[in-house]
Amino acid sequence: MYAKFGLDRIDSPGPVQQLLEKVTVGIDSYSVQLILRESYETMYRIFNHDGVEAKARPLALVAMHPKEDSTSFSRLHRTIQRYDKQGIKDMFGLSLTEFLNLPRDYVELLFRLAVEKMQSENPAIDKMARQLAESSKR
Repeated sequence: MYAKFGLDRIDSPGPVQQLLEKVTVGIDSYSVQLILRESYETMYRIFNHDGVEAKARPLALVAMHPKEDSTSFSRLHRTIQRYDKQGIKDMFGLSLTEFLNLPRDYVELLFRLAVEKMQSENPAIDKMARQLAESSKR
C-alpha cells in the first residue's frame, strides 16, 4: 500500500532543524536524540512536530503512525483472510493454527485445491476465484 516511508521530503529547514544548526553546547544526548527524531518525522512528513497538531498530540513521537502499521498488510494477515474466505476449515477440517503450522507449499496447495473445488461446484464463482488469485499475487 505504501511505496515509501513518509509522504515525501521537505527541502526547506524547519524550526527544529534550524535549532540543531545553532546549538553547539549545553544539550544532553537524550535531548539531541528526541530533537533528531522530531526533525526526521517532520522532514519526511510522518508527523509535523512544528505544526499546530503537535500541541494536541504531545506523545506523537512515540505514537504509532499509519505508515508504521506492519500487521494490516502482512503475509500472515492475507493468509488468514484467504483461509476464511476460501473455507479451508470446512473443506479440509483444519483449524487456523493447524493450517498456519503447515509448510508454505502445502498452504499454497490447499488454496489452489479450494479454488478448484469452488470452481467445479459453481461456475459463477470462477470470476471471484480469478480475482482472489490475482489479489494473492500482490
